[in-house]
Amino acid sequence: MPPTDDVSPETVFANLLLPLKRANQRRSATYFSLGPDRNAETYWGGVVSRTGGVTQVKFDETTDALHSLEAYWSSRGENLLSKTLPELRALQETILAVKTSTRDAEQSVPEFVYPLY
Repeated sequence: MPPTDDVSPETVFANLLLPLKRANQRRSATYFSLGPDRNAETYWGGVVSRTGGVTQVKFDETTDALHSLEAYWSSRGENLLSKTLPELRALQETILAVKTSTRDAEQSVPEFVYPLY
């Protein structure tokens, strides 16, 4: 089929849309109901989360964040995510080691750096 830019709207309507409409009418296929569904008890549904399943995991400074994630994942049965905890703990230790080593360097910043910000 040639691109629709080269074909007039009337031709697209006559050659594509009308045959599709007739085929759907023969099969009694409807995509959108034009009236109320007599088989439906109600159109009301439950409240749906708009977060996409994202949940806030709460932890305080005395609790390790990964420990809270481990408890959350195990309560939801996410065994594959729980298997990543050793790697996440190693990453956490690496980040904390870099953070403590750079803390001393941050305290001795020369004065000429401040105007650059």
